[in-house]
Order: sequence, then C-alpha cells, then structure tokens
Amino acid sequence: MEDVLVVGAGPAGSMASRILAEQGYSVTCFEKGPLIREKPCGGGIPEIALREFSINFTKGKPVYGVRLCSPHNNIIDLSQPSRAGISAYRADFDYYLMQEAQKAGACIKENLAASPLIEEGTLKGVKAGEHVYRAPLVIICDGALCSFARKMGLYVGGDDNQAAAFQYQMNLKDSLVEERIGGVLEMYFGNQWVPRGYTWVFPKHGGITVGNATWLSIMKAQKVTLKPLLDKFIQQHPVARKTLEGAEIVYSQSHLLAFPGIVKSVYGDHFLIAGDAGGFTSYATGGGLYYALTSGKIAGEVAAEALKKRDFSKRFLKAYERRVNMKIGADMKWGRVMRRLFLNKDIGQELLVKSIEKNSWVREQAVLLLKEEIRYDAFLLSLLLHLHRVIQSIVP
Repeated sequence: MEDVLVVGAGPAGSMASRILAEQGYSVTCFEKGPLIREKPCGGGIPEIALREFSINFTKGKPVYGVRLCSPHNNIIDLSQPSRAGISAYRADFDYYLMQEAQKAGACIKENLAASPLIEEGTLKGVKAGEHVYRAPLVIICDGALCSFARKMGLYVGGDDNQAAAFQYQMNLKDSLVEERIGGVLEMYFGNQWVPRGYTWVFPKHGGITVGNATWLSIMKAQKVTLKPLLDKFIQQHPVARKTLEGAEIVYSQSHLLAFPGIVKSVYGDHFLIAGDAGGFTSYATGGGLYYALTSGKIAGEVAAEALKKRDFSKRFLKAYERRVNMKIGADMKWGRVMRRLFLNKDIGQELLVKSIEKNSWVREQAVLLLKEEIRYDAFLLSLLLHLHRVIQSIVP
C-alpha cells in the first residue's frame, strides 16, 4: 500500500507528488498517456510561478510582457526590461515537472488511466489496468474533463462553468518571430473574432501558438465554433494577419477549460482535487498553470499533515479548501468581476486598452497585474480609488 496515490501527472499532480516525496512519503502517480506529450495550452508561464515553486526550466522562450490589441485595433505594449515569464511547449514543461517529482522519489506510471476503487461507499484507492492500488488518500489531478470525479459522482459541470479552446501550433522562423512579435505574448480582443473571449498569439522557439477560447454557453447561444473563427482571424485580422503571414500549421488542438463549481467539492473523505480537475482556472484569462501548481502544492502539504495525523476524514481535509482559498480564492473571485466589467464586451475591452494607453498610472497597475505581482482585487480596488485617473484617460 502506498501513502498517497495521485491521478494525473500534469502540473498539479507532479507538484503534489514532488511535495510528498520530498517529505519521504511513498507516492505513485498515474498518467493516462505517455509522459512526453504535447497538451493543448497557450504555454505562457508567469515569472512568479517560476520563482515561487523553484522551477529551473530552461527550454522556454523568455517573454517580457504582453501586447494587447483592442477591438478597434488600438495596440498597447506592456513590456519591461526584466523577464515577466516564459512561453513554452507543454510537453517540455510538464516533463520537467515530472522529472522533478521523480528525482524526489515519486513513482510515475505512464499510459495507465486510473478509476476510483470504491468499497462500502468509501474511496480505497484506484483501479489501473489489471491492478488495484490502495492508499488512504487519493489526490485527483486528471484535468478539465474530470473523468475521475465523474465516476465518483462529483462532477456538476455545465455550459456556464466550462469553456472551449482551439489552437494551432505553427512553424515560423525564429528570425521572423523576433521581428514580428519579439518577446511578448499577444492578446487580441473583439467579439467579431471570438465572442466574449480572446485570441492569443504566443511566440515559441521555432514557432508560434495561435488560439482562441470562449464559454460553452456562448458557443451554443450564438451557434459558433472556434476553428472557423480562428481561421478567419488568421486570414483577415488587420494586425495579426501580417504577423502570421507565412506561418505553417503543424497541427491543431482543442480542449475544455473548467472553472469553479465544476465539482461538488474539492475535498472529501480520502480525497483532494487539484488543478483543472477542481476548476482552478482564471475567469479573466483562462490560464490555469499558476493555480494548478498552487493547488497541487497545497494538496501535497495537507496530504502530508493527514498522514502524520492518520486522519483522512472530510473534516480534516477541509483545511485544503481553506488554504487554497486564502492563497488564490480572492484572485479567482475578482478575476470573474474583471471579466464582467472589462472583458466580456467590446466596449469594456476598448475602455481597458484605452485607459492603459492614455494613463501611465493605469499602465503601471496593469503591468503589475500581468506580472501577477498584484491580484485582480488589488487592481480593481486601485482603479476604484483612483477613478478620476481612469476618467481623465478616456474623456478628451
């Protein structure tokens, strides 16, 4: 019997496995696919994540900020001299995290999907392949599809707490990437390109990632699909089409994004849920890497405490939800407010970009937000307390 079983070897699962293994606990992590595989994700990783989790990953392309393009094609460049993060292929980044977990002593089994082992109404471990693996605690990190949680009857996803994303990995010479994009992540707004979402162009070594995303509810209500919208963007956007000229599609990817409320609870008797599987995704940007690493780390820490106390009850494991909320709860909540105020409609998107462009103070706050050195609650509070600055920037 293992001390802990982890389902999914993405950022959350690898981080939880590493934390437990570093403390000397036996942990086995199950990955349904091969350890090295590209996952659908823009690949932007903020500097704060690299620092906070001691990540010494060297294969990413350094990025120094963000370039925003409004619905009316007003462009604002929020770059800075110091590195703001990296842009990486997820196959490389995730494998690095897995290797760090393995170095700490975790066992990772690839190409082995896990399902719940329920006995007398209690989770006792997992079934994987032809074998049964038992442990007093299971940490569930199997992504936005929530396959494990579905089988446990915990999944309550709907069109309003899920989004869809579609993207292309494209080849483009490094010299052209540097000339046209440089070291910034590009985000394009405008409901004509994707309703209530945005389109991204992220530079990589040897290519670029171009994608879009929006809510399932919007796709159904407006009867739109993402691939035709992205093809139209690449071919017709007044700014982006010049950036993407000559880029060749290597392959396409699509995936779901899960938001808070996707499962009934992220903890219970003998289990914790972290990462995308728990709905830990930003309402504002759809990003989830920092939240995945954070929730995975906290899951590993709470699991270690449960092992010391030999208490795997729902009551004890509630500490996980409390700590996650203390760390990122406000950011997730106010990220939703940020989306409603500025990011859902063209008028709000245009207002945001114009305010940043016209007012140096608003720009400074936006840079701090994009570097994740301040959270959405602090950003919105600053705008409210200095509303006159915002008004001055948009009123002639």
